[in-house]
Amino acid sequence: MKNRAAIACFSILLGACFAMPAFAQNAKTENTLRNIMIRHPELQNDPNLLNNPGYLDKHPNLKAFMEHHPGLERQIRDQYGAYDGGRVWRNQEWWHANNPQWMYEHHPEWAENHPTWRGDGDWDDAHRWHSRDWWYENHREWAEEHHPDWRTAWQERKERKNEWKAEKREEKAERKAEKHEHHHGHGDHDD
Repeated sequence: MKNRAAIACFSILLGACFAMPAFAQNAKTENTLRNIMIRHPELQNDPNLLNNPGYLDKHPNLKAFMEHHPGLERQIRDQYGAYDGGRVWRNQEWWHANNPQWMYEHHPEWAENHPTWRGDGDWDDAHRWHSRDWWYENHREWAEEHHPDWRTAWQERKERKNEWKAEKREEKAERKAEKHEHHHGHGDHDD
C-alpha cells in the first residue's frame, strides 16, 4: 500500500513538472530532481543512464520528465560528477579523494553537500584552490590567521606522512638485506 502511495505521489510531482516549460529550472523542478535522485541512487553513480534508452524505457515517468526538462541531464552530470581525462565518469567522491585540486577548481559547489570537505583548503587571490597542506607549506602565517583549525589536521597529516615514509624506508632496507643475503648465501657452500 505504501509503495502505491509513493508511486502516486511521485507521479503527481512529475505531472506538475510537465506543465512547466522545458527550460524552467525553478525550485519545484529542483525538488523533483532531488526526489528522482533519492529514488534512483544509481543515477548519482552513473548519470549517463539518463541517456540510456533501455534504462529510461524501464522508468517511463523518469523518461517523460527528462523529455520535458532536457537541461536537467547536464545539471545532474555537473552536480554529481564529471568525466576524467580517459572519458570515464567519476562521481564527486572519487574526485574529492583522487583529485581534489581539480574538484575545487571546477566544482567547488560539491563541497556544499559535504560539510567535512569544506575545511580541505581555500582559494588564493587569483581564485585558484589550494589544499590546507599547500597553505601551510607555502603561506603558514596566512593559514594560521584565517584557518586556525587547520593546524591540528595539518600536523596529524604530516605525522602520518612521516610515519608512512619511515615504514617504506624500513621495507626497502629489509628487501635490500634479503637480496644481499640471498645473493651471498649461494656462493658460500663448501663441497
